[in-house]
Amino acid sequence: MTRMEASPGYLSESNIAAPAIAKLLPNAKILFILRDPIDRLLSGFDFHKSRFHIPQSMTFDTYCDLCFRFERGEIAQDVTGLKEWHLRVPDAGRYAFHLHDFLSLFDREQIRITTLDSLKKDPLVFMQALCKWSGLDSDFYNDYEFFNANVTFAPKSALIQKAGLFVNNLLEPYFNRNPRVKQHLLAWYKVVNGKKTCKPMMSSDTQRALIEYYSNDIAELIKIGGEDVSDANNWLIAKYA
Repeated sequence: MTRMEASPGYLSESNIAAPAIAKLLPNAKILFILRDPIDRLLSGFDFHKSRFHIPQSMTFDTYCDLCFRFERGEIAQDVTGLKEWHLRVPDAGRYAFHLHDFLSLFDREQIRITTLDSLKKDPLVFMQALCKWSGLDSDFYNDYEFFNANVTFAPKSALIQKAGLFVNNLLEPYFNRNPRVKQHLLAWYKVVNGKKTCKPMMSSDTQRALIEYYSNDIAELIKIGGEDVSDANNWLIAKYA
């Protein structure tokens, strides 16, 4: 029987996750679907704000400054007003750095590295190739209706959002088994308590700092992944440089 499990935390916590997976499941096949790290960071900032993990008044510039200062050891976690997990979100986008923990423990054939860009271009072709690599039956996707899940949105009412998060956490096991049910309920909830969001604004200084922070890592990622991550060539240059 084939079993699958997914979490973005496995890559960001690679020093812990890679040895644990290698010990428990040495023959596992591991898939990494990567996205532009700055887009990922912006999305993560919005997501954690919607979950009230980051103060509503905090700007993206301030958030990045706190994360970088914490990483450099200039400030302690307890003075930032944020949990360590949220301060380490920028580091999670250093994909090549974290991938080395997995590549040192698994055969290269067990690891597939690709991009969200590739998935978005043609979901069916993407999934057929993935099924071929993993040994799964691709016929499942012939008539499959692809949809976006976990799209972050801003709440109109913080009180209603907190109640909604409580219910979501309570019913998460059921929603994991029945994702369509969650999608229908979420669509209704967005009508009641959702509002349009805009990508967080960043200053030119923050933009330059992020490009510098990720550039070398992306270059290393392209060396590791080759053609499978060719989209990474455009991650920083096209939108942020």
